[in-house]
Formats: sequence, C-alpha cells, structure tokens
Amino acid sequence: MLMQTPFRAEGIVTNISTDANGTQHIGLHRIPDRSGLWRYLGTTLLMFSMLGCAVYNSVQAFRRYQRHRTRIAEIQSYYESCLNPTLIDDPESLIR
Repeated sequence: MLMQTPFRAEGIVTNISTDANGTQHIGLHRIPDRSGLWRYLGTTLLMFSMLGCAVYNSVQAFRRYQRHRTRIAEIQSYYESCLNPTLIDDPESLIR
C-alpha cells in the first residue's frame, strides 16, 4: 500500500543507499527558494563579519602584546635611572 502512494520530490540527489530489508533510501538536498537564498546570503555575511572581527581582534591582541613588552622595558629603564642617576651626562657638554 505504501508503494502505491503517489508523491513528488524535488532536489539534488546526495545519497542512495539500501537497507537490510532491500528498501532504497534516497537522500535529497532541496533546491533553495527565495527565502532560502536570503538565509544563505545572511549566513554568509554573518560569517564574513565574524571572520573580520576575529582578524581585527587578533591584530589588536598582537599590537597590545608588543606594546606591553616595550612598556615593561621602558619602566625598567626608568626605575634604573631613578635608582642610579647620572649627575653629569657628558663632560664635553659643560665646556661649550
């Protein structure tokens, strides 16, 4: 009775398999309609915006890491100059 039931299917065949009972199973990928195309477009735009945000945040994190390294070096040199001050920089500069 089930085999005599008329039906209509549209799409792209993605898989054909036969189970243990000998029944063929056909996998279909539907053809997108207008709303499906808008959904695909929205998903694509969302993916690209998230990818752009990830690249931007990666660049910012790398710059922050580099600034942190130079800042630590500047702080250390400042403390060294405070603890060990040089009273006269260059004796030649006093003669002129």
